[in-house]
Amino acid sequence: MSITTTHSFTFLSLKQHFPKLNATITSVGSSKRRTNFVKTIAFSANSLDGIEKSSKDLKSFKTDKNMSLKIFCDRMSQPSRAIIIFCKVNKIDFEEVTIDIFKNQQQSPEYKAINPMAQVPAILDGDFSLFESHAILIYLSCKFPGVASHWYPSDLIERAKVHSVLDWHHGNLRRGSVGVLVSTIFEPLKGIPSSPQAIEEAEKALAKSLSVIEEYWLKDGPFLVGRSQPSIADLNLVCEVMELELLDKKQHERILSPFKKVVKWVEDTRSATAPYFDEVHEKLFKSKIGFQEILQHYLETNVKV
Repeated sequence: MSITTTHSFTFLSLKQHFPKLNATITSVGSSKRRTNFVKTIAFSANSLDGIEKSSKDLKSFKTDKNMSLKIFCDRMSQPSRAIIIFCKVNKIDFEEVTIDIFKNQQQSPEYKAINPMAQVPAILDGDFSLFESHAILIYLSCKFPGVASHWYPSDLIERAKVHSVLDWHHGNLRRGSVGVLVSTIFEPLKGIPSSPQAIEEAEKALAKSLSVIEEYWLKDGPFLVGRSQPSIADLNLVCEVMELELLDKKQHERILSPFKKVVKWVEDTRSATAPYFDEVHEKLFKSKIGFQEILQHYLETNVKV
């Protein structure tokens, strides 16, 4: 596929999800400048063929008979990244099957046969399918004997502590982080006017969760619940915090900088899972350029969102 064709295909996919994008790109000016702008917002990690590849992957996910474990995911998804990093760090062989959430591939009949909830991630291990990221990480920790013990401790009390963080995660940190991103990025890109009140409420919810991590979950050690090495809870929650990388630099710093322990904990988890952490987050880092470029252009041209 040529570069021109691929960028057109990427643009059509973006325009489908962000209806005001067409007006924004048209307003950029010359054809050359529009082409450069489209290149900037082609936010697939493999910007020239990622979308086409994901479609092929979805249609052929049952073809590799030699690979028992298949992970259905999108690296734009924070729990998807946690599972991929976990498998890479622990040398678990798997086949990664991209489910492009920006093309709604999670709604396809083929994928719903694996995860009827139509969300990522999910796994297929032989004939056994499983969804929900916390359950998947627990399953993988118990299934594969080579997994380091610190990820999911065998001691009942230590394991219960890890479970307490996982149970807390979805109703607190996830709610706050997703609320901020939806209010400041995803709704404006879909043409929904920004609500200062919604943004303020989402940031308050997120700040409350970050305070709990700072003052309670990290009070006894460098990792959650006083552990000296990361557990599956650390990996899940850090990948959640990393989703805030999509925000502009000023907003990102304003939200996170007051929480010194949280910032260090993210870096410690990053170091403990190197080099896979940055590798798996590469798509997120590249996507930030596209999202912020669009939002900035709206601002500069006074396009109402």
